[in-house]
Amino acid sequence: MSTHILEKKFGSIGAKIDFENPDFRRSYQAYQDRLKLSRENQKKYPARSLSSKDIAIPLDLSVDIVKRGRDEVFIIDTIENKNMDVSVIDLRTDIRHLLLMIKDLTPKHLRNKSKPYITKYLCGHDERHWFVAAVPEDAHVKSVAEAMAALKPELAVQSQAKKGVKKKNRNKRKNKAYIRQGEWFFVPVDIDSEDYPIYKNEPLSRGRGSKPHFCEELFRKGGTVVYTSGVYAPDGLTQEEYEEYRKEHPDHFGSRIPWKKMVRDPEAYARGKVRHTDHKTISLNGWHRIVFNTENKAFAAKTVVFLD
Repeated sequence: MSTHILEKKFGSIGAKIDFENPDFRRSYQAYQDRLKLSRENQKKYPARSLSSKDIAIPLDLSVDIVKRGRDEVFIIDTIENKNMDVSVIDLRTDIRHLLLMIKDLTPKHLRNKSKPYITKYLCGHDERHWFVAAVPEDAHVKSVAEAMAALKPELAVQSQAKKGVKKKNRNKRKNKAYIRQGEWFFVPVDIDSEDYPIYKNEPLSRGRGSKPHFCEELFRKGGTVVYTSGVYAPDGLTQEEYEEYRKEHPDHFGSRIPWKKMVRDPEAYARGKVRHTDHKTISLNGWHRIVFNTENKAFAAKTVVFLD
């Protein structure tokens, strides 16, 4: 699809689009540099080479939203890869959403088998801002409605069926089955919190520097304790990894470099108000199970984690 047609499609939902992301190009080059260093270190110091956790797999493309003046602009950058075909396969002007598909046309025998050759993104407007969400590849969605359904976590889908939510209400931010705020779903449950400490004004974060949502009251069960730093460890380090990292990088610690103790992937529950700068505050009457959407199951978003 030509850039002119893409601009027209995005324009029909009121969005602006561009095709080059300088920040992503720099990060992509940084990946290539780190990968080269890792291979060199593997030969010299096998035990000290970078692990797969240290290096994200590049997608050869970037689908993002950046702020330019007062505008939010969708950026689709394929790093000048002529084998990337970008197209809009479904459009819903009534809700300002579209389904974007990016197909790798590289000959099959030359294609990287570790990457899917088709990735899909739900792009649209949610409350106050534009958003982009990678859709799990195994859902094989063909429409905006299917993409929205595929991004719902299983617990929300089960609650939807149990409470008999009508089809016309299933994609609303609030119905009998759940309340949604951005990528987070809050599913009402009947649970006793007496045996657990209740935390006040507790943050929810998907990691990677995302802006947290704050819960008026929250308690959690299980999960893994991790230490996070927005600069050096946005997804968190386990206790063992943290201690090893401190020995290897003492200069990454100090009064001006904040580290925070958090819990990764807990079973978490919230009640009261939930606030976020990009969304309308919601009120939860009684305890609700907190679940993240399914974007983290998509190859294009495999680095997303749940940090509380």
